[in-house]
Amino acid sequence: MLSAAIQAQGNVAQQASGAISPNYATVSASSLSGSVGGAVNLYDGTRYVSAGVTQTFPPGSWSPGFTSSLGWIFGARDASSTNAFMNGDGNQAFVSIPTPWKVNAFGAVTHAYGGATAVEIGVTTPSGFTFGVTPWSHSVPIGGSKQ
Repeated sequence: MLSAAIQAQGNVAQQASGAISPNYATVSASSLSGSVGGAVNLYDGTRYVSAGVTQTFPPGSWSPGFTSSLGWIFGARDASSTNAFMNGDGNQAFVSIPTPWKVNAFGAVTHAYGGATAVEIGVTTPSGFTFGVTPWSHSVPIGGSKQ
């Protein structure tokens, strides 16, 4: 009986810790209305490359911008559901907020077409307050999982 209670408590703790752990990490670069990026599934190491179209307000410039973020997918708790989210087409709404440091804070809501939705937080190139949308992006895996 005590063993079952300890096991149940361990399972709850594992699920709770998984709920706050990010599912994936990203890096991206953008200029004008184009963006390219890379991402990794933090469960199994599957890597992805992506490209998309982005509209920022105020409008983008020729100067490249760089972003790095961590993403939490609603309802995803394993490698398979994270890969399903990351592989294919999606869109995003984001905001970039100046900080006292040499980076901006970045926040986004990302949605996979026909799939799940995620929240991302990270850092980006310093600028003024900016918000925008990525109406379309496409990502594909490169190589296999690292497990």
